[in-house]
Amino acid sequence: MNKLLFTLTIVLLSQTITAQGVGINSTGAAPDNSAILDLSSTDKGFLITRVDTANINSPAFGLMTLPPIDSCLYLYNDMNWIGMGGGGTDCICGGGPPNNGGSPFDCGSSFSDSRDGKSYETVQIGNQCWMSENLNYDTTGSFCYNNDINNCNTYGRL
Repeated sequence: MNKLLFTLTIVLLSQTITAQGVGINSTGAAPDNSAILDLSSTDKGFLITRVDTANINSPAFGLMTLPPIDSCLYLYNDMNWIGMGGGGTDCICGGGPPNNGGSPFDCGSSFSDSRDGKSYETVQIGNQCWMSENLNYDTTGSFCYNNDINNCNTYGRL
C-alpha cells in the first residue's frame, strides 16, 4: 500500500512540474505562470551561487553569481560578466569582475546606445559610475516634457 501511494505521489508531482513552473512556499500557492521557479517566504531569503566567475566554464546567458573574491553580483550577458552592484566595497554596475578585465567602458567617458547610436556621458561618484545625462531613446509610449522636442534634447525622454 505504501509503495503504491509513493508511486502515485511521484506520478502526480511529475505531471504538475512538467505542466507549469515550480512553486516553493509555505502557503501551497501555485507558481506564477510567467516563472519556471517561484520562491516565496516571509522569513527566509534566496541564496545565490557563490563561485568566482573564472571558475565557471561556458556560462549560460543570464547566469548570475556572487563571487566571494569581491562580494559583487554578476550577470553573464552571453559575451561578458557584467557587474550588477552588490555588497562589496568596489561593486560597479556595468563593470566586470576582477578576473574579467573590469568595466566594458571607462567611467568618466561616454558610451554609445546601440539602439540609436546616441552618445551619453558618465561620471564617477564615490565608487559608482552614473550616467551624467538622461536617456533620450525614442520608443513606443515615450514623450518629451510638454510635448516639446527641445525638452527631450535637454532632459531626455519620459
